[in-house]
Amino acid sequence: ARQHLEFWQELDGVGFEQELATLLRDSGYKNVSLTAVSGDDGIDLWADDPDGNPCIFQCKAYQNTVSPAQVRELLGSLKAVEDKANYAVMVALSGVTGGAEKFAEKNKILIWNGDNLVKMAEEFFKGS
Repeated sequence: ARQHLEFWQELDGVGFEQELATLLRDSGYKNVSLTAVSGDDGIDLWADDPDGNPCIFQCKAYQNTVSPAQVRELLGSLKAVEDKANYAVMVALSGVTGGAEKFAEKNKILIWNGDNLVKMAEEFFKGS
């Protein structure tokens, strides 16, 4: 089911975070953990990427694109934990605006959209 964009679009915020955590684990990420729903300081997930680099994730299961302001907030979250995370990932189901993308590129923030999630799921499915 994760190989279809519709699957991701039908999830609520918490379900989206939980499914992303499962997909990360399936894709070789280690120490994947969800944060508390409130008081998370803008961080939804923590993980170590397949190369062992610690990173943080913020999830936006929005129908609309994510604005630069939301990416700036994620940068603030990254700076607050920079001793514990090397980079951040904004997982924006519908993508981000052009301004948000430019800001992210300058600030060690990766942008993943729904297509990225579908591709990750397809890669896992092929390999399993």
